[in-house]
Amino acid sequence: MLSPLNYVLGQDPSYLAEYQALAAEVQAQDAGLMIIKVASRRNWPEQPVEHGYTTWYEPFDDQERISAAVAWVLSHPEVTGIATPGDVRLLPLVIEAERRLAETSLADAEQVLAGAGDYSSPFIHIPI
Repeated sequence: MLSPLNYVLGQDPSYLAEYQALAAEVQAQDAGLMIIKVASRRNWPEQPVEHGYTTWYEPFDDQERISAAVAWVLSHPEVTGIATPGDVRLLPLVIEAERRLAETSLADAEQVLAGAGDYSSPFIHIPI
C-alpha cells in the first residue's frame, strides 16, 4: 500500500486518524506500507517561479531537512519503506539520510521539521 505521510500531516488529527486506520488494516492484511512524498516541502508557489526539480511539488533539497523527514517517517514502526523522489538529483540526499538514521533522533527530526519555513504537504491542497 502506498500512502503519503510527513510531519505536517502527522500533526493533523483528522488525517492522522485516517492514516492510523489504514496502517492498522495494512498490518491486519500482513501487507507492506510504503510512504510517498517523504521529501516534499509543499506545492510549488503559484507565482511564476522556475521549478528546479521535475517533481509536481517543491521538495526539500538540503541534507538536514531530508534527513529529518526520512528519520521522522521511518520512526513509525508500521512503515516498511519509502518511495524516493521522482527527481534523481534528490536520490543521493535520501540515501544519505537513510545512512544517517542512527544519528538522527526523533526529537531532533521534529525540531528541524517544525522550524522548516513554508512546510506543508502537497496533499493538503492538490493543484490539479
